[in-house]
Amino acid sequence: NFIDMVMDLYDIPGIAVGVYCSGDSFTGVGGYSNYEDKTPLQPDTIFHCTSVSKLFTAVGIIKLAEQGELSLDDRLCDVVPWMSIVDKRWKNITIGSMLTHTSGLTDVSDYHWEEHSTDENALREYALSDEVAGRKLLWEPGDGFRYSSMAYDLLGLVITEVSGMTFEEFIKCEIFDPLGMEDTTFLSESNLTNLAMPHSKGRDRVIRLETTYPYTRQHAPSSTLKSTAADLLKWAGSLLHTAGLRDMWTPRAEVPDTGEQIGLGWFIRTQDISAGTQGTGEHEKSRYTLVGHEGSDNGFRTSFWMCPELGIATVLLCNLTDAPLKKLNKKLFSMIMK
Repeated sequence: NFIDMVMDLYDIPGIAVGVYCSGDSFTGVGGYSNYEDKTPLQPDTIFHCTSVSKLFTAVGIIKLAEQGELSLDDRLCDVVPWMSIVDKRWKNITIGSMLTHTSGLTDVSDYHWEEHSTDENALREYALSDEVAGRKLLWEPGDGFRYSSMAYDLLGLVITEVSGMTFEEFIKCEIFDPLGMEDTTFLSESNLTNLAMPHSKGRDRVIRLETTYPYTRQHAPSSTLKSTAADLLKWAGSLLHTAGLRDMWTPRAEVPDTGEQIGLGWFIRTQDISAGTQGTGEHEKSRYTLVGHEGSDNGFRTSFWMCPELGIATVLLCNLTDAPLKKLNKKLFSMIMK
């Protein structure tokens, strides 16, 4: 019913929806993976998952910290001593400040999706590029919040430096393989079949295929996760049952103008649910805390949220730029609770 409602009310080519609740997973799809040739979405259709990628990078860093390989108080300049940034304040950037978007690093200005780099050294080359090395920090590390994909791409480099593996290999070995996430990767889409294609919609409300698929390896840690709703629910179930990871969801900073907070990579928000009290005509109101992430890239939108208190997770994947998935995910959670 939710998928039917979404397809009726919003001009979107296709959507995948997943709900995890108390050990059970439910998924469904609607619409097309390619709107132009009307290829229908399948349950195993793989979506570009945009900035939900950052949550995996954050968990990768936490795993290394738990293994004693690094500390969140470690400075970036000590972990990656061969890189440098012209603004000398960069030497005060810690791993923790990068996780919480309080490092002072700016966001990525141009992802250069058309370059489509697949080079193993892409993260190293990015760290040495003028886009990183020549940037001025926004403020002293720790003094303010600014969402930064650059910080997360450099966290991927930290994972590479500390683990001795490529970023993609580490996440695959530590997360994907143990959970059986066989339809999930950070690598190029070129070797994958059954991909959802990216779409945009102009002012004329006509849905069109995007000309470029959003992938380049230097932005893998921040942006290039590809997965299915079913695989993401496997991960959600694991997270909800791993007590040691819950420190990630402790608020560390305020997110300006949103009413949200940021933990270690995870955004934190509250949602009020009103439910009728049977036979009284009155409504009881409950407030729940949710943790998760939104994401948007050329042709795709992603929304992934969990309610640790209730053991519930919801995921929405859509192949249309600027689809209102956060609004829809809030609606989905409300429907579940009522």
